[in-house]
Amino acid sequence: MPLMIRIAKRPRPIPIDANGDESAAETARLRDAEALALLNVLSARGKFIVNGEGITVAVVDTGVRHSHSLFHRCIGKSNIVASINLTEDNFGVCYDAWDGAGHGTHVAGIVLQVAPAAKLAIVKALPSGDGTEPHFELIDRSLRWVLHHQREYHISVVCLSLGDDQVHRAPPTADEYNTTATLIAQLTANDIAVVAAAGNHYAKNPTLGMCFPAILPDCISVGAVYDHDSGEP
Repeated sequence: MPLMIRIAKRPRPIPIDANGDESAAETARLRDAEALALLNVLSARGKFIVNGEGITVAVVDTGVRHSHSLFHRCIGKSNIVASINLTEDNFGVCYDAWDGAGHGTHVAGIVLQVAPAAKLAIVKALPSGDGTEPHFELIDRSLRWVLHHQREYHISVVCLSLGDDQVHRAPPTADEYNTTATLIAQLTANDIAVVAAAGNHYAKNPTLGMCFPAILPDCISVGAVYDHDSGEP
């Protein structure tokens, strides 16, 4: 049986109209996002003189709504340098990574709010929620794609806002985890940082540990920040 995936929850949806543009009020909220202040992002940019310039992040998720204004630095110029669809969504068209769920769009938007000069390589490896269960075989294909195209797109970070929805105290050793773990180790050996969601449900299941692949020593595990300490947004 394939190893199944759960995507990390997004704190709030980004409302997008039929043209892919957010409202002016939503734009203002995004610019003043709680997380930017809680993470001291603006002061870090000034102190270390960094804004993502020269970095390409591969976002492995449900795709992206590329017409959203967040992904355009100026008219006619997009932060997105590559996109590929590995799912059956969008009639299985390999270059159509349109996001029908919104999760990948939200994750990619977070990347650009923190590192506005970064470029994005969008890898649609998760279906948009039509009843098809996502599984790690598509994640493995995504990681192979990143390895193959690292130099072409100057990829130095992989973003995995997903996990197996289990709580692990140590890296799992079952066979179904081996391929993904090996690929992540190869990415790390090739100087690509792999960032993965630490988990999703601690408030409901307060057990120490992390989900896979965040539990791997070759992953950088991340959580979320929220200005209301309710355990979960």
